[in-house]
Amino acid sequence: MVMQWLNIMEGTPGASNVSDDASSTVVGFTGTLAERITASIDKITTEYLGAAKPHFVAVGVTMAALAGSYALWEIGKGVVSYWLAGPLRLGANIKKYGLWAVVTGANTGIGRVYCLELAAKGYNIVLVSRNQEKLEVTAREVQDVHHVEARVIQVDFATGRLQDYLHVQAQLQGLDIGVLVNNAGIGPEDPATPFLDNPPDAQSCLDQINVNCASYTMMTRMILPQMVVNRRGIIINISSIAGDDYTPNMAMYSATKAFSNFFSQALAQEYKSKGIIVQSVMPGPVMTKMVQEKDKKGLAIVTPEDFVPPALAQVGLRNATYGHWKHALYMKRRKMGNWFMSLL
Repeated sequence: MVMQWLNIMEGTPGASNVSDDASSTVVGFTGTLAERITASIDKITTEYLGAAKPHFVAVGVTMAALAGSYALWEIGKGVVSYWLAGPLRLGANIKKYGLWAVVTGANTGIGRVYCLELAAKGYNIVLVSRNQEKLEVTAREVQDVHHVEARVIQVDFATGRLQDYLHVQAQLQGLDIGVLVNNAGIGPEDPATPFLDNPPDAQSCLDQINVNCASYTMMTRMILPQMVVNRRGIIINISSIAGDDYTPNMAMYSATKAFSNFFSQALAQEYKSKGIIVQSVMPGPVMTKMVQEKDKKGLAIVTPEDFVPPALAQVGLRNATYGHWKHALYMKRRKMGNWFMSLL
């Protein structure tokens, strides 16, 4: 109907003049309205701020400039960390830190890929987990693909027994360990539910603490002294985005991962002068057995093979990282949303 009217108008004498007049009227009205709004704002601010108005304007401009600068800084930091660190080799030269890497939770998912990536850099691998059969499968893969030595240690960290750690320590005796990856973990129930159902019972609570917190502490305490003596070493603790921002309906899991995150960042400061690098890695949804069903089709989901290389490339560059740019973007958006909600 509109197009028909326009076609008719184009063929009507004087239609062009009518159209031009209408356009002029609209432009004039819009300009008048904008002027009125500007004048009203100016009148109100002058009335209430008086002589202080120029100072408030200066503060506003300064705050806007600072906000813009911060946004540019965050974007630049993200590009360098998640896109350029690998190709430009901006992180630490991981190869020079020792001969062996120890990886817990090594049989599948993120742990398995860390084993393969570190083996590709020339490390011999000690794989630690509770499933002997899966450990041996991954160990053979590491040996066959990268032609390095691989050893397995079967242990269930959920028990929390000191003798289990003494058993692990005995098998690591004499190895020049350059990298420790604490990746063992027990995830939240799926679907996520409030605390009294997630974990489902008291024993599950203890298991999650023992694996997600105690194993990180004890493995670090076991291997860190050697690193301090050698004045070189890398400790990578796998936390979670749930440990960077409190997460309702997985309170227990979120708290244990917050422990890992803060433990890592404190250690990074304490032992930096000793030549030790400590990195907290906070993944978002990764396609492993721990991923929530609701996240499997989300835009932020990545595979372990996509996740580990950029995270490893940031060792020595970032003490705390989300690992993958998708997870970084997801968390920036989530934190901004939380901030806006806090203003309401």
